[in-house]
Amino acid sequence: MKTHWRFSVYPLLSVLVLLIDQWIKVYVRMLPLYEAFFTVPGILELTHHTNTGAAFSMLSGHADMIAVFSALLLILLMVFLGKTTRLTTIGKISVVTLIGAGASNLIDRILFGGVTDYIQLLFIQFPVFNLADICITCSVMIMSILIMTGRLDKQPEEFTHGSKD
Repeated sequence: MKTHWRFSVYPLLSVLVLLIDQWIKVYVRMLPLYEAFFTVPGILELTHHTNTGAAFSMLSGHADMIAVFSALLLILLMVFLGKTTRLTTIGKISVVTLIGAGASNLIDRILFGGVTDYIQLLFIQFPVFNLADICITCSVMIMSILIMTGRLDKQPEEFTHGSKD
């Protein structure tokens, strides 16, 4: 029974990221476009924007192509996660967070023709973004660090002796 719980936690984390991001976006989409609804002077502003492109509005207006590419990447990540048994706990958390956040932005692209963004930094010139974007960026950064330091996979002794993960 305990083994079943461990394996179900990771998909639940992915779903949790997706649901929290979508819940915020439902509220944001009720507000007028480009109108700030919360401001911390000089730091950030919460406002309703729609990004029809990818990161930093690249390929703007090609939401269909980006949606197909995103769906393929999500499928590859899920296959990778399902086939690998050697990922460390932080590696698994990074991958499932990436899947949940990517799926949330994909839902926006399919249903609304673009991703709902709402966080605008005021102290630097930077594109508007959302919680899913933060999760994607952090997950990719963590996985990159794990890969560069050789810590993405469990060590052979952890794998052969069966870790608690």
